[in-house]
Amino acid sequence: MLDIDPRHDGDSSLAALERDHDFPTTWRVMTGGGGEHVIFRCPEGTIVNSSSASSNPLLGAGIDIRAKGGYIVAVPSRHISGSVYAWSVDHHPADVPIAEAPAWLVEILTANKQPGSGTRRNSAQWAIDKAGLVTVYRDMAVASVAGKLLRAVSLDPGFVATLVHDWNACHCRPPLPERAVADIINRIANREIDRLENSHA
Repeated sequence: MLDIDPRHDGDSSLAALERDHDFPTTWRVMTGGGGEHVIFRCPEGTIVNSSSASSNPLLGAGIDIRAKGGYIVAVPSRHISGSVYAWSVDHHPADVPIAEAPAWLVEILTANKQPGSGTRRNSAQWAIDKAGLVTVYRDMAVASVAGKLLRAVSLDPGFVATLVHDWNACHCRPPLPERAVADIINRIANREIDRLENSHA
């Protein structure tokens, strides 16, 4: 899936791709943030998540790639702005089939996966992309990670805080401020304390 973010010129990058390549009709979602999701069926295991925040975005500025292991906000979710994610009227699943990813797109997205290609830094970037990058609802993602770790009662809370801060730095683009992460951890920790006390009452 292509995640188009107009705040970072994703609409211009998409227009350039549509101008220069065959772009089959497929499912599209108008996002709550004013962007667009363009959804294709892709070959199993060949495409990995990548972010336009990297130094050399694969499809241009403002286009993230979401594949297996990544996630998106789906219809009919509500964006923080109050707008709702909705199917494009001309690209609704009830009216058009999902298209196979065109060959040119698969070629671009797999060009950097050939054995032995790239540097060690590129391999590290691939690992980060494979794990997925969070560009929207970063606070919710950090809260989810904190909650899962804090429920693992064998982990020291201080160690959990370190893990959550590191996760934010590696997986959120841009990362949340450290103070915001600390506030989230404290809020989730207090809820977990209340839950544990109530379960033993």
